Amino acid sequence: MWQKIKEFISDLVFPKRCLKCDQEGSYLCLVCQTKIEFNQKAYCPLCKQTSSNYNICNNCQTKTALRAVFVVSNYNQQTIEQLVHNLKYRYVEDLAIIIAQLMADFMVKNRFLNEESVITCVPLHKKRQAERGFNQSQLIAKHFSQIMDLEYKELLIRTRNTLSQTQLKRKERQENVKMAFKVIENNLAKNKTIIIIDDVLTTGSTLNECAQVLAQQDYNNIYGLVLAQNDH
Repeated sequence: MWQKIKEFISDLVFPKRCLKCDQEGSYLCLVCQTKIEFNQKAYCPLCKQTSSNYNICNNCQTKTALRAVFVVSNYNQQTIEQLVHNLKYRYVEDLAIIIAQLMADFMVKNRFLNEESVITCVPLHKKRQAERGFNQSQLIAKHFSQIMDLEYKELLIRTRNTLSQTQLKRKERQENVKMAFKVIENNLAKNKTIIIIDDVLTTGSTLNECAQVLAQQDYNNIYGLVLAQNDH
Protein backbone atom coordinates (compact mmCIF):
# COMPACT_ATOMS: atom_id res chain seq x y z
CA MET A 1 0.00 0.00 0.00
CA TRP A 2 2.77 2.46 0.95
CA GLN A 3 4.59 1.73 -2.30
CA LYS A 4 1.48 2.57 -4.33
CA ILE A 5 1.08 5.84 -2.40
CA LYS A 6 4.72 6.72 -3.10
CA GLU A 7 4.25 5.98 -6.81
CA PHE A 8 1.09 8.10 -6.93
CA ILE A 9 2.83 11.06 -5.28
CA SER A 10 5.86 10.63 -7.53
CA ASP A 11 3.68 10.68 -10.64
CA LEU A 12 2.04 13.91 -9.45
CA VAL A 13 5.34 15.65 -8.68
CA PHE A 14 7.34 14.19 -11.57
CA PRO A 15 5.00 12.70 -14.23
CA LYS A 16 6.31 9.87 -16.38
CA ARG A 17 7.62 11.63 -19.47
CA CYS A 18 10.72 10.68 -21.40
CA LEU A 19 13.68 12.74 -20.21
CA LYS A 20 14.90 13.14 -23.78
CA CYS A 21 11.87 13.43 -26.11
CA ASP A 22 9.13 14.28 -23.55
CA GLN A 23 6.89 11.44 -24.70
CA GLU A 24 4.39 10.33 -22.06
CA GLY A 25 4.43 6.90 -20.46
CA SER A 26 7.98 6.34 -19.21
CA TYR A 27 11.01 8.25 -17.95
CA LEU A 28 13.06 7.05 -20.90
CA CYS A 29 11.23 5.66 -23.91
CA LEU A 30 12.65 2.65 -25.74
CA VAL A 31 13.57 4.72 -28.81
CA CYS A 32 15.62 7.19 -26.75
CA GLN A 33 17.11 4.40 -24.66
CA THR A 34 18.56 2.82 -27.81
CA LYS A 35 20.10 6.18 -28.76
CA ILE A 36 22.27 6.36 -25.64
CA GLU A 37 25.87 5.93 -26.70
CA PHE A 38 27.90 3.35 -24.81
CA ASN A 39 31.61 3.90 -24.36
CA GLN A 40 33.47 2.44 -27.33
CA LYS A 41 37.01 2.92 -26.06
CA ALA A 42 38.13 1.11 -22.90
CA TYR A 43 40.49 2.93 -20.55
CA CYS A 44 41.95 2.79 -17.07
CA PRO A 45 39.39 4.74 -15.02
CA LEU A 46 42.02 6.08 -12.64
CA CYS A 47 44.29 7.77 -15.18
CA LYS A 48 42.26 7.59 -18.43
CA GLN A 49 45.04 5.86 -20.34
CA THR A 50 43.87 3.32 -22.92
CA SER A 51 43.54 -0.10 -21.32
CA SER A 52 41.91 -3.31 -22.53
CA ASN A 53 38.57 -4.21 -20.96
CA TYR A 54 38.73 -1.25 -18.52
CA ASN A 55 41.52 -2.98 -16.62
CA ILE A 56 43.50 -0.91 -14.16
CA CYS A 57 46.72 -0.08 -16.01
CA ASN A 58 50.13 -1.23 -14.82
CA ASN A 59 50.99 2.22 -13.45
CA CYS A 60 47.82 2.41 -11.33
CA GLN A 61 47.73 -1.17 -10.03
CA THR A 62 49.69 -0.23 -6.90
CA LYS A 63 47.01 2.33 -6.00
CA THR A 64 43.96 0.10 -5.86
CA ALA A 65 42.63 -3.38 -5.17
CA LEU A 66 40.28 -3.06 -8.15
CA ARG A 67 41.08 -5.08 -11.24
CA ALA A 68 38.88 -2.95 -13.50
CA VAL A 69 35.99 -0.49 -13.42
CA PHE A 70 33.48 -0.87 -16.24
CA VAL A 71 32.17 2.56 -17.32
CA VAL A 72 28.99 2.27 -19.36
CA SER A 73 28.64 5.73 -20.85
CA ASN A 74 29.74 9.36 -20.83
CA TYR A 75 28.36 11.62 -18.12
CA ASN A 76 28.40 14.53 -20.57
CA GLN A 77 25.46 12.98 -22.42
CA GLN A 78 22.50 15.01 -21.21
CA THR A 79 20.25 11.98 -20.79
CA ILE A 80 22.82 10.22 -18.60
CA GLU A 81 23.22 13.26 -16.36
CA GLN A 82 19.44 13.60 -16.07
CA LEU A 83 19.01 9.95 -15.11
CA VAL A 84 21.51 10.27 -12.29
CA HIS A 85 20.33 13.68 -11.08
CA ASN A 86 16.64 12.76 -10.98
CA LEU A 87 17.32 9.49 -9.20
CA LYS A 88 19.58 10.97 -6.52
CA TYR A 89 18.10 14.41 -5.97
CA ARG A 90 14.48 14.17 -7.12
CA TYR A 91 14.12 10.67 -5.65
CA VAL A 92 12.58 9.06 -8.75
CA GLU A 93 13.33 5.48 -7.79
CA ASP A 94 12.01 3.98 -11.06
CA LEU A 95 15.07 5.40 -12.83
CA ALA A 96 17.21 2.79 -11.06
CA ILE A 97 15.62 0.09 -13.25
CA ILE A 98 16.51 2.00 -16.42
CA ILE A 99 20.09 2.50 -15.27
CA ALA A 100 20.39 -1.18 -14.34
CA GLN A 101 19.13 -2.18 -17.79
CA LEU A 102 21.68 0.08 -19.49
CA MET A 103 24.41 -1.51 -17.37
CA ALA A 104 23.19 -4.98 -18.25
CA ASP A 105 23.06 -4.22 -21.98
CA PHE A 106 26.62 -2.84 -21.86
CA MET A 107 28.03 -5.79 -19.92
CA VAL A 108 26.35 -8.38 -22.15
CA LYS A 109 27.43 -6.59 -25.33
CA ASN A 110 31.06 -6.57 -24.18
CA ARG A 111 30.94 -10.03 -22.55
CA PHE A 112 32.34 -8.73 -19.28
CA LEU A 113 30.31 -10.96 -16.94
CA ASN A 114 30.59 -14.55 -15.80
CA GLU A 115 28.03 -16.71 -14.02
CA GLU A 116 30.07 -16.76 -10.82
CA SER A 117 29.91 -12.98 -10.31
CA VAL A 118 28.44 -11.67 -7.07
CA ILE A 119 26.85 -8.22 -7.18
CA THR A 120 27.10 -5.73 -4.33
CA CYS A 121 26.92 -1.95 -3.98
CA VAL A 122 28.58 1.07 -2.42
CA PRO A 123 26.69 1.51 0.87
CA LEU A 124 25.25 4.73 2.24
CA HIS A 125 25.50 5.59 5.93
CA LYS A 126 22.25 4.74 7.70
CA LYS A 127 21.62 8.41 8.50
CA ARG A 128 22.04 9.50 4.86
CA GLN A 129 19.90 6.62 3.68
CA ALA A 130 17.15 7.55 6.14
CA GLU A 131 17.19 11.11 4.84
CA ARG A 132 16.96 10.07 1.18
CA GLY A 133 14.74 7.07 1.77
CA PHE A 134 16.89 4.71 -0.29
CA ASN A 135 20.41 4.01 -1.49
CA GLN A 136 20.47 4.61 -5.25
CA SER A 137 23.45 2.30 -5.76
CA GLN A 138 21.71 -0.48 -3.88
CA LEU A 139 18.56 -0.10 -5.99
CA ILE A 140 20.58 -0.22 -9.21
CA ALA A 141 22.60 -3.23 -8.00
CA LYS A 142 19.51 -5.21 -7.00
CA HIS A 143 17.78 -4.55 -10.32
CA PHE A 144 20.97 -5.39 -12.20
CA SER A 145 21.38 -8.70 -10.36
CA GLN A 146 17.77 -9.62 -11.15
CA ILE A 147 18.12 -8.75 -14.84
CA MET A 148 21.34 -10.75 -15.12
CA ASP A 149 20.19 -13.55 -12.79
CA LEU A 150 23.23 -13.11 -10.57
CA GLU A 151 23.62 -13.37 -6.81
CA TYR A 152 23.27 -10.12 -4.86
CA LYS A 153 24.82 -9.71 -1.41
CA GLU A 154 25.24 -6.87 1.05
CA LEU A 155 28.96 -7.13 1.65
CA LEU A 156 29.76 -3.71 3.10
CA ILE A 157 28.48 -1.08 5.50
CA ARG A 158 29.52 2.55 5.79
CA THR A 159 30.73 3.14 9.33
CA ARG A 160 31.12 6.92 9.06
CA ASN A 161 28.65 9.48 7.75
CA THR A 162 31.15 11.05 5.38
CA LEU A 163 30.81 14.38 3.63
CA SER A 164 29.38 14.45 0.12
CA GLN A 165 32.21 13.88 -2.35
CA THR A 166 30.69 16.30 -4.88
CA GLN A 167 32.59 19.46 -3.98
CA LEU A 168 35.81 17.84 -2.75
CA LYS A 169 39.13 17.72 -4.59
CA ARG A 170 40.89 14.42 -5.36
CA LYS A 171 43.03 14.30 -2.19
CA GLU A 172 40.09 15.42 -0.05
CA ARG A 173 37.92 12.68 -1.53
CA GLN A 174 40.52 10.07 -0.64
CA GLU A 175 40.76 11.28 2.96
CA ASN A 176 36.98 11.64 3.26
CA VAL A 177 36.28 7.94 2.62
CA LYS A 178 39.35 6.54 4.33
CA MET A 179 38.35 3.87 6.89
CA ALA A 180 34.69 4.59 6.11
CA PHE A 181 33.68 1.03 5.15
CA LYS A 182 33.60 -2.34 6.83
CA VAL A 183 33.02 -5.85 5.50
CA ILE A 184 29.91 -7.40 7.02
CA GLU A 185 29.73 -10.59 4.93
CA ASN A 186 32.89 -12.57 4.25
CA ASN A 187 31.53 -16.08 3.80
CA LEU A 188 31.92 -16.03 0.03
CA ALA A 189 34.45 -18.30 -1.61
CA LYS A 190 37.61 -16.25 -1.96
CA ASN A 191 37.80 -16.92 -5.70
CA LYS A 192 34.40 -15.32 -6.36
CA THR A 193 34.28 -12.35 -8.70
CA ILE A 194 32.80 -9.36 -6.84
CA ILE A 195 31.29 -6.47 -8.80
CA ILE A 196 30.70 -3.30 -6.78
CA ILE A 197 28.03 -1.10 -8.33
CA ASP A 198 27.82 2.68 -7.99
CA ASP A 199 26.05 5.31 -10.05
CA VAL A 200 28.89 7.65 -11.08
CA LEU A 201 32.68 7.48 -10.84
CA THR A 202 34.75 10.64 -10.46
CA THR A 203 38.21 10.00 -9.00
CA GLY A 204 37.49 6.41 -7.97
CA SER A 205 38.17 7.10 -4.28
CA THR A 206 34.96 5.50 -3.01
CA LEU A 207 35.22 2.34 -5.10
CA ASN A 208 38.91 2.11 -4.23
CA GLU A 209 38.20 2.19 -0.50
CA CYS A 210 35.42 -0.40 -0.82
CA ALA A 211 37.74 -2.69 -2.78
CA GLN A 212 40.54 -2.20 -0.26
CA VAL A 213 38.52 -3.45 2.70
CA LEU A 214 37.34 -6.46 0.66
CA ALA A 215 40.95 -7.20 -0.32
CA GLN A 216 41.89 -7.20 3.35
CA GLN A 217 39.55 -10.19 3.68
CA ASP A 218 41.51 -11.95 0.89
CA TYR A 219 39.08 -11.28 -1.96
CA ASN A 220 41.14 -10.67 -5.08
CA ASN A 221 38.71 -10.58 -8.01
CA ILE A 222 37.14 -7.20 -7.36
CA TYR A 223 35.62 -5.02 -10.06
CA GLY A 224 33.56 -1.85 -10.25
CA LEU A 225 30.60 -1.05 -12.49
CA VAL A 226 29.24 2.49 -12.94
CA LEU A 227 26.85 4.18 -15.32
CA ALA A 228 29.29 6.98 -16.16
CA GLN A 229 32.43 8.82 -15.17
CA ASN A 230 32.21 12.50 -14.28
CA ASP A 231 35.49 14.40 -14.56
CA HIS A 232 34.27 17.24 -12.32
